[in-house]
Amino acid sequence: QKHKHMNTLGLAYGVAAFCRNTLHNIFLLYHVQYFFAVREISSSGFWACELMFLIYNSLNDFVAGALSDRALLAYVTPSLDHNSSDKKVSPGSASASAVTFARRIWAIKTGGPFFCASFLLFWIGLSPWPTLDLFIALIAYDGLLSYFDVNHAALMVDLAPSERERANLSMYNAIFSCLASFSVFLSFVVWDASEPRAFHLVCIALAATCTLGFLWSGHVFQAHHTTMINQISTTMEIAAASLTLTQCLRPWRVFLGQMLTSPNFMLFSALHLIQVFHCHFNSNFFPLVATTLLGQYIDRGMQSVLLGLSFTLPHLNNVFFSMLVASKGAYNVIKGLLWTKVLLAGAMLAAGPSSALLLCVFVASNRIFTEGTCRLLDLVVTDLVDEDRVRRGRQVALSALIFGTSNLLSKPGQTLAPLVGTSLVEATTGSARVEMLFTLVVWVPIIAGLLQLAAWSRFSLHGNRLHKIQQRITGLTNPSAFSIHLM
Repeated sequence: QKHKHMNTLGLAYGVAAFCRNTLHNIFLLYHVQYFFAVREISSSGFWACELMFLIYNSLNDFVAGALSDRALLAYVTPSLDHNSSDKKVSPGSASASAVTFARRIWAIKTGGPFFCASFLLFWIGLSPWPTLDLFIALIAYDGLLSYFDVNHAALMVDLAPSERERANLSMYNAIFSCLASFSVFLSFVVWDASEPRAFHLVCIALAATCTLGFLWSGHVFQAHHTTMINQISTTMEIAAASLTLTQCLRPWRVFLGQMLTSPNFMLFSALHLIQVFHCHFNSNFFPLVATTLLGQYIDRGMQSVLLGLSFTLPHLNNVFFSMLVASKGAYNVIKGLLWTKVLLAGAMLAAGPSSALLLCVFVASNRIFTEGTCRLLDLVVTDLVDEDRVRRGRQVALSALIFGTSNLLSKPGQTLAPLVGTSLVEATTGSARVEMLFTLVVWVPIIAGLLQLAAWSRFSLHGNRLHKIQQRITGLTNPSAFSIHLM
């Protein structure tokens, strides 16, 4: 029965990822194309929205993490002596952890349905002005997406204290994210810029289905913590009274200073920034690459299959990568993926665009390995959470804050990708556009991969160092009041 219960928790974690990715896949593929082809937004309007969104997009993840972990802000300042033999978690910090976990549940059960509603804003215009509609949709959608993402990722730390268990939880996430790729096939079949009605209906149906999924997932986590939830109103009042807004500002400043002076965190943030840029560049321009660069070799049906596989296979691969992480460690797996990305792009550059089969394989595999790396980066952040806790002597892990701070530094890549790509592609037509797309498809992974390998070679949180930190974490008595062990 215990095994069944733990599998249910893993299932709930996976279903939440399924709902998120079902909608986000469509957003990544079509929001740029929709506003240019259907809403006929001007280039200047698109640039204005994206530049304003750049600032907002970077800040909201940190704000989401701070809101989720605000009950733990009292523990930003070290209260444990590193040399002390008393490593027990205090009752106060355990109570704060209970409050924080409840907020994670709220982000899924309540924030998830609001996220579904914000997704529809892209396709159902609120005004006759596409620039205004795009700005409103981006602000609402990304704010709720960030709130969900930070809390969902932080749950990995709460639910699984060891790297092996986190890899197992990542496997649940990968399997259900893979299933979510069906939305790519479905949306591609009904997509028609000249008549988007069928596309609208599909988006509404998917949003309604995902709303139910978020509600069920949140209910499972809530049922698991019935005792804590029953006491949450009293605990929340105590936590809220313990730190006023003014009192919160100093711990936030201290925390940011600590993270910005952490060498491993900053090296990871540099790698993450480049990876976010590359992932979103691939997603935003894959339909254009499929129709323009590959369209001369394969028909629309094959383009649909290739597009679907490029979204499905990264998740299937991640199941294998998660098992590999359990034996080889996340550092070595990511290093291997980065080298694979660079070597594949180098081979394609040497071969040139004349080989249809090789070009199709490369375009799909480039996205597969890039997305595979993206899916594993959350595991590295969980290791950084552990390092921060040991290094700073914290009684509790500030997981949402660290995930939010990581995204604060990496999210600009999400906005820069469509801006850079659009500015280069829109300036060309005909054969010049085909040549430009091939140049971008090949050189972006080469430059990105080499820069990432330079940062990753200096990252020290792996091997013996990581093992010692995890020993320190497991040495704490009850390091997480709500930890479980996924079988």
